[in-house]
Amino acid sequence: MERDKIVGYLFISVRNQSLNYLRKQKNKEEYLEFCMQTIEEEGDEYWKTMDSRINEMTQEINKMSPRTRYILEECYYHNKKYKEVSDVLEISINGIKKHIVKAFAMLRAHFNVKE
Repeated sequence: MERDKIVGYLFISVRNQSLNYLRKQKNKEEYLEFCMQTIEEEGDEYWKTMDSRINEMTQEINKMSPRTRYILEECYYHNKKYKEVSDVLEISINGIKKHIVKAFAMLRAHFNVKE
């Protein structure tokens, strides 16, 4: 009796995991198809413009002080929390915020973005 319950549980568990896997694969395929369609719709000129903007932004970020650049990269490229970065640098969270504000102000000034 107990063995039948375990076998039934395992069967249902494997079935559910298999269905979840197939569902995720289908979602990945649909997302990939959407991305490919978007790329085709945008055209080469759009992607050249985006590439140019990314390069320009990278150049501006490289002009920042090493500490400000490091904080910006850790928080926005590596998705680290302010607290994590502040612990590594041994500064306050407010210090991190000041560097982020400074970095965004520099980028806004360069790209003439008004708040």
